[in-house]
Amino acid sequence: VAIADKAHMDVADYFGIASGNNTPDKFERTGYTAVKSQYVNAPIIDEFPVTMECELAEIVSTETMYCIVGKIANVAAEKAVLSLYFGRKGRPGVECGEATHAKVAEPRSGQSAPQAQSPPRRPVAGFPHLGG
Repeated sequence: VAIADKAHMDVADYFGIASGNNTPDKFERTGYTAVKSQYVNAPIIDEFPVTMECELAEIVSTETMYCIVGKIANVAAEKAVLSLYFGRKGRPGVECGEATHAKVAEPRSGQSAPQAQSPPRRPVAGFPHLGG
């Protein structure tokens, strides 16, 4: 489950309505990057700030609902997202490594949140909000 921020909502909208079966080049059209997950058989959208990698736990189907339940195998978030949440008083700090994602660790003094940047965008035909 990839979670987009405001800067990435237009592409998230496009990904949500453009089927990979009908539009196999949707990553190429947007300039975004699909990265293979180390934990599940699903791609990660590298530009989105938060990803929850899930395994199928159960499918519940009744007359009134259809529900897919997942077990979270891994959560990855950009340093800026973690700093915004965990950097507040009373929350644990964030230990940031060299990767674009970070892990929760003991607090560090003087830590500041890096500024998130939007990747360059290419126009996508048929989607005016994506320049097409």
